[in-house]
Order: sequence, then C-alpha cells, then structure tokens
Amino acid sequence: VTSPKRDPGTLRTLVDLVVRARLARVPGVASVAVAGGEVREYHVHVQPDRMEARGLTVAQVADAVKNANVIDSPGLIDENHQLELALVSGRATTPDELGRIVVGNVNNVPVLLADVATVDPGFAPHYTIVSADGRPAVLVNILRQPAANTATVADAIKAELQRLGPLLPKDVEIKPFYDQSTLVRAAVGSVRDAILIGL
Repeated sequence: VTSPKRDPGTLRTLVDLVVRARLARVPGVASVAVAGGEVREYHVHVQPDRMEARGLTVAQVADAVKNANVIDSPGLIDENHQLELALVSGRATTPDELGRIVVGNVNNVPVLLADVATVDPGFAPHYTIVSADGRPAVLVNILRQPAANTATVADAIKAELQRLGPLLPKDVEIKPFYDQSTLVRAAVGSVRDAILIGL
C-alpha cells in the first residue's frame, strides 16, 4: 500500500483501521498481519523533580497509566436470543486525556499525569522498513486457513480489494507483492497437462 502524498504514519493508520478489518472478514482468511509504516503513539516524559516532590516513582506512574488506559469486556449481553459482546473503553485518545489520568494521591489530593510529566505525540519504534516503487509503503500479509483453497481465497481477496477501492483516498494504491495462488494455479495446470500428455 503506497501513496505519493501521505506520510507513513497516516498510511499505516489507514491500513490498520480500514483495509485490515475488511480483509480479515473474507472467508478462508486466518490472519492479516501489517508491517511497515509508522504506528502512532503518545510518549510520556516524566519529570524526576516533580515526581520526587510528590513522592512518586516511575513504576507507580507507569502502572497508573497502564491500568487507566484499557479496553475491557464486562461480559456478554443476552438480548432477543442473541449474545452480544459488550466492550467498555477507558482508552485515552488525546494528550489532554492522558494528562488527566490520576497517578497518585498526596494529602488526599489527586496527582495527575500532567503534574509530573509531559505527553507528546510520536511514533512507536519500528524494526521493519517496507518500501515499494521508491516510496515508504505498508505491507499487508494475508494468511489463509489451513483447510481453505489458496486460489479461492486469493480470488475473494481480489474481489474485496475491488470493493474497497472507492472507499480509499484516490492517492492510495494497493498492489500485490506476492500472490501464492499464481504458483498453485501453475502447478495445477502442469499436473493437468501431464495427465493429458500421459493419456
């Protein structure tokens, strides 16, 4: 997946939120892995002097942020003879929301993350760099289920990508890197030819 206009972070977000979800629903697909691009995240820079003044440690701050920033399921809801999974999100989505997380108490006064740290947008460290046509790219690796037919799954993926095309920005291009179904189709053709020649 490439784009001449979009930065690697935006491209990766687009693939994670739009492309990956659509491809994962295709019958016969076991998993959809994404590599390349840049994953957006927030960096928390603790200020040692502020933490010390409030009697907090880095571990306490890290635990408070981790425990307050979760998505959890309280269970299933049985409604109209259907079970629906309920999710409760406590995820912070902006630096301000992260800054309002309570990381401790001093004299019964809550200490917020913003009181002991700064929060800045950034990118997660990346260990895999993907490029295509001389530009940064995002690789979408699709694995089929063990019992699924390779050619059938490949055809279904191609059809889903055709349906997905109008939903993507005009500058985003999706091109195949490696299609195992071409090898499978060639092998089937070779076996057919060998049978016909042998007869």
